[in-house]
Amino acid sequence: AVILFFLLMSVVGLLEGMQIAFFAVAKLKKSERGRAPFALKTCELLFRGDGHNLPGFMIGRQLCV
Repeated sequence: AVILFFLLMSVVGLLEGMQIAFFAVAKLKKSERGRAPFALKTCELLFRGDGHNLPGFMIGRQLCV
């Protein structure tokens, strides 16, 4: 039970950190988002289309937390 508790708390911590990071990146211009391949792919997925992915992530995160 203790291992499961810490595992789930780690997931919640990751989701909270992702929320903070995504809101910080949303305020940056596309040219200021960096050059790291993983970061570029994450931003591409997050801001693709009509911009419904960020609110969708936030709703899903709230349901998980």
